[in-house]
Amino acid sequence: MMINVLKGVNRPSLFSTVAPARWETVIGLEIHAQISSQSKLFSNAPNQTGIEGYFLPNSKVDLMDVALPGTLPVVNRHCVDCAIKTGLAINGQINRNSSFDRKHYFYCDLPHGYQITQQRSPIVKGGHIKFILPNHVEKKVEISHIQLEQDSGKSIHDQHPQLSLVDLNRAGVPLMEIVTGPDMRSSEEAGLFVTKLQELLRAIGTSSANMDLGEFRCDVNVSVHREDNHDSLGVRTELKNLNSIKFITKAIEYEAQRHIQLLEKGEQVKRETRFYDPSNNTTFSLRRKEDEVDYRFMPEPDIPPISLDEEYIENVKSTMPKLPDELREEYSKKGLGKDEIEVLLGTYGAVQYFEQAYPGRDPKRMALWITNDLLGHLKSSRTSIIDSVVQPHHLNQLLELVETNYITNAVAKEVLPIMLSGDHRHPKQIVDDNGWKQESNEEAIRVRALELIQTCPKEVQKYRGGNKRTLGFFVGTILKEQKGKANPQQVNDIMQALLDAE
Repeated sequence: MMINVLKGVNRPSLFSTVAPARWETVIGLEIHAQISSQSKLFSNAPNQTGIEGYFLPNSKVDLMDVALPGTLPVVNRHCVDCAIKTGLAINGQINRNSSFDRKHYFYCDLPHGYQITQQRSPIVKGGHIKFILPNHVEKKVEISHIQLEQDSGKSIHDQHPQLSLVDLNRAGVPLMEIVTGPDMRSSEEAGLFVTKLQELLRAIGTSSANMDLGEFRCDVNVSVHREDNHDSLGVRTELKNLNSIKFITKAIEYEAQRHIQLLEKGEQVKRETRFYDPSNNTTFSLRRKEDEVDYRFMPEPDIPPISLDEEYIENVKSTMPKLPDELREEYSKKGLGKDEIEVLLGTYGAVQYFEQAYPGRDPKRMALWITNDLLGHLKSSRTSIIDSVVQPHHLNQLLELVETNYITNAVAKEVLPIMLSGDHRHPKQIVDDNGWKQESNEEAIRVRALELIQTCPKEVQKYRGGNKRTLGFFVGTILKEQKGKANPQQVNDIMQALLDAE
């Protein structure tokens, strides 16, 4: 996408006097996706960072995580499998031999004084991700590589007036660093790529990819060059640790315009690392790249190289679930609407839950219950669907009662919160204990309908005068009196027949 400095972008007033020119923005991403695993990458500590403040600081830490002398790293096999799955999903090449390195730098939240990463020999090389742009054109972004590495801890600067505190719960958390080529040409493309990648990781179960929980963080490289100069992509700057798609797009737009402003004035863009401040939609310099410390990479002596044979890779491949585009087509054929499909694909664990829950039930109804009712309740309690006490077979049992007309949909909505509270009774037992079984006493409904016709002449006149929506008043009144136990369709049919018989 070509950017005209004077058109097509909402620019700060700082750039309003720039002379017309045609520029192209060049964007590459480095994404750190936290791997979904029970333990950390090199230790037995639980891989649970969770919602801010949910866990006590330094409560999910192993001796290895605090660099106690004598402790040694052991590679988490599940994390290796997740990296292989991700590589297969992007059509990358799984390297038969990969190794780890030490990247030295000194932060107070990095106890070892180095990070264990894969610098020279990553586990995945190449690959690509395709997505559709708003103009219906397919975009392809090449992936340079995927490497495994451990996360650092976290420094906390706002809980003590004089001290910075350190929480090592995040130290050693397994990450996949996914590096793209400089293939994107607008903030919109970058946002769509990130959305597509999140969807893919969630579908194959390798990362929950929640940006708001720090499980998916993005570094953005931005440069600009004139559209008629294809010999150089321009001098790039790096924007660190962007944690929302909104911030990614806004930061790219601002930074591209900042570059253009400098170049139009005859000044040079400095190669540096910058930080985006969303409070005023600007970026500021953190450090110059020329002054960057030498990381002194060296082979990790305590971890032998990872050697994968064809059989091992094929075994991992056999566990691969269906990818999002395949699921979209399949779910559409099952009658699911676009909204339900996008929520299922965009929510970590939702596809797996749906696949286990819907057999024997109406897929459309099940999808609606998961995306609207179940996820709505879980969101209010800040619970992931994979941690729901209502397992897929429980929801299947509840909807069976609805589809066999044992209860109404309204009653089912009363039963679900009881199940979510931890009540382990079978849904039918909850219904029976509360006397919520659907009643189909046709004569009683007819008698009550006739009473309403007699006592509500104005509403009857409106209906017979052509206002058919008034039928809802009569049906709703009876259903409310029956406390959800009456069959809505039966009430509707009886009421309509009596109103039509003048």
